[in-house]
Parts: sequence; structure tokens; C-alpha cells
Amino acid sequence: MRFQYLIIISSLFFFFVGTFLIYNSFQTKTYIDEIKFNEKYLNLKNGDNENFKNLKYQYKTDKYIILDQGNAIITYSLLLLMFFYFKTNILNLISKINSLIIGIFTVLITFLSEIYVLLRDYERGEYPHWADSLGIPIFSSILLSLVLSIWIFLNYYLNKVSYFKTWFCSLIYITSLFSTIYILEGSFMHICSIFLWILFYQSFIEKINKKKIHFKYVELRITAGKRCTSALTASFGLRHIPFLAFALLTQATCQSLTSPWDSGSGNVVSPSSLVAMCRFSSRQVCFSKFFSR
Repeated sequence: MRFQYLIIISSLFFFFVGTFLIYNSFQTKTYIDEIKFNEKYLNLKNGDNENFKNLKYQYKTDKYIILDQGNAIITYSLLLLMFFYFKTNILNLISKINSLIIGIFTVLITFLSEIYVLLRDYERGEYPHWADSLGIPIFSSILLSLVLSIWIFLNYYLNKVSYFKTWFCSLIYITSLFSTIYILEGSFMHICSIFLWILFYQSFIEKINKKKIHFKYVELRITAGKRCTSALTASFGLRHIPFLAFALLTQATCQSLTSPWDSGSGNVVSPSSLVAMCRFSSRQVCFSKFFSR
């Protein structure tokens, strides 16, 4: 119960902090002196990246940084609340979907996050006019996506070969730390991708837990079956061995009383033989009562 309140209070706190940062960003100007910035910018030569960075540092405010951090914090708080309230449904959903599909979708969102940050900064004037080509940054994002795809297939293969639950738990903790970095950088799209990466690793853990439960269930059924078979064998087999042995002994004795040379068929039974047979029958009844207890 305390953990639930802690999650709710933390999410609400992050939400109000993000809202406060966004409000302050709208109250802040983009440049300290936009006219002087434009004058000095027009005097720059093509390829003078160092002076361009110094010019931005001198005249630009933290308007967009605060705005982006506010958006990232609000996104983080909303995703945290959503995962907390719909945790059971989300875990059931990712346990039914193939982990490879979740991983491919996660890589796609990560690639779109990189493209979003690139286009956002380009529209805000973070790049000079001579950097008119975005081909190299886009190619870098594509290369990053290929590397992440290999990483996904590697983890998928490891999960098929053996069950590395500790490995995936460690990846979740490490990935969670990246959320702090992206909050400081102010990329809410990367915050979404971080949560998807956590769900990707969690999907392996859910499948491992299901397999372990299934194996325990099968093992329990086999053990119960063996115990049941042993009990039935003991009750229906070994328990009646004394009765069978005593019955055969009685039959042999009674046959010997009628005639010492044959099985007794067609012979006349003497009175002394009948008395002996009754004694053996009474002993058999007492013996069966003793074992039936």
C-alpha cells in the first residue's frame, strides 16, 4: 500500500514539475538580443562552426531546454502512472505477443526518436545554414537501428537457448538509468522508447516465468502419478499376496485330506477330513480379518 502511494505521489510530483518548467519556458525569450545575434550570424563564414557555437552560447537562452525537459518529465510521469495502473494488463499482453515483434517495434520508435530530435533542432536554428544536408545524421540513425536490431536478435536467441532471467533484469535496471539522461537532454520521444525497451526485456522474463510454472506443473503431475501408481500397487497388489498364498496353502491342504495321490476329484471325503477343512477355513477368516485392519 505504501509503495502504491509512493508511485502516485512521485508521478504527480513529476507532472507538476514538468508543467512548471513548460510555463517558465513560455515566459522566456529565445534570444537575449535577437538583432545582434542575427547581425553577427550573417558575418560568419561558411564552415565556421566554432564561432557559431560561441554565438549561440552567448545570445541564446534556455527556453527550449526548459521546454524539452518539461515535456520529458511529463511524459515520464504519465507513462509511470499508466504502467502502474495497467501493469497486469500490460504484462499479460506482452507475454502473449512475440518478443521479436516488440523488439522490432521498439527499434522503430528509437529510430523515429533520433529523427525527431534531429528535425526539431534543425527547425530551431541549432545548425548553421551551411549544414543544409541532414544525410549524415540520418545515416547515423539508420546505422544505430541496424546495431539495435542485431542486439534484439541476439537477446532473442539467448532466450531460446537458455533462460537468463538475471541478465534481463540487469538490462532493465541499466535501461532505466538512461531515462534520467534523456530527461536532462529533454527528449520525450526517447523516454517512450526507454519504456518500450523495458517492456521488451520484461517480455522475456514473463515467458521464462511461464515456462518455469509449466515445468513445475508437469513435474508435479508426474510425481503425483508415480505416487498414485505406487499406492495402488501397494493396496491392490502387495496387500493381497498373503491372502493368495494362504488360499493356495488351504487348497493344497484340503486336496491332500481327500486323497494323497490326486486333486481329490471323485473321492469320498471322510468325517475327519471335513473337520480339518473347517479348521483351516476358520483360520483363513481370522487371517483375512487381521490383514484387513
